[in-house]
Amino acid sequence: LVDNCCSGGGRLDYAMLARSDIAWISDDHRDPQSMIRTLNGTTLALPPEICTRTFGTILRNRDDMAWALRVPLFGQYCVSGLEDGWRDPASTEYALIRRHLAVYKEFLRPFMRTCQVFHHTPVLVGADRSPWCVIEYAAADGDRAAIGVFRLDDEADRSCRIHPRGLTADRIYRVTLDNDQRSWTAGGRELMQKGLAVDLPERTDSELILLAEDETER
Repeated sequence: LVDNCCSGGGRLDYAMLARSDIAWISDDHRDPQSMIRTLNGTTLALPPEICTRTFGTILRNRDDMAWALRVPLFGQYCVSGLEDGWRDPASTEYALIRRHLAVYKEFLRPFMRTCQVFHHTPVLVGADRSPWCVIEYAAADGDRAAIGVFRLDDEADRSCRIHPRGLTADRIYRVTLDNDQRSWTAGGRELMQKGLAVDLPERTDSELILLAEDETER
């Protein structure tokens, strides 16, 4: 495999992609917001499975850990440069890292190569930018979806309503909000029409919504 990691992903175009298998989308963790802005913009043009995003390298603030762990879920996940304390199985950080890797391996990665990508908030820069970043990956057959919600602005309302786009109207889904592991079932039509309320009180707060068809309701 040939990785395009030149300038941390700063030299990325179709000519480079013709010569490499995957492309790094910056390994800089100094600004949490730049992580999701860069990935959001890149996946407007490129398929997510070739967009590698790392966790661990030069992460300066542990308060940003949940945010930094969630961004790579929407690309090709890479873990690099973990602090020694995070490798301790008894630590909170170790458990958090393992949980996000399990979500990636077991939930997202199996359908990422064929997923539908929905940018709910495509514009994150300039005067018309959204105070939120909402990105959704849905399986081609509509049986599952993952939605990342990232608050970008201090002045944004603390809550927003997310309307999934990649579900099937007549299916029943198990909905899980990752922050508090709250889970319930709802119909696809209801979820798409009424939406899901997400509450994020602070800037750089985030949420991960997982939706999977509830086979017990078939």
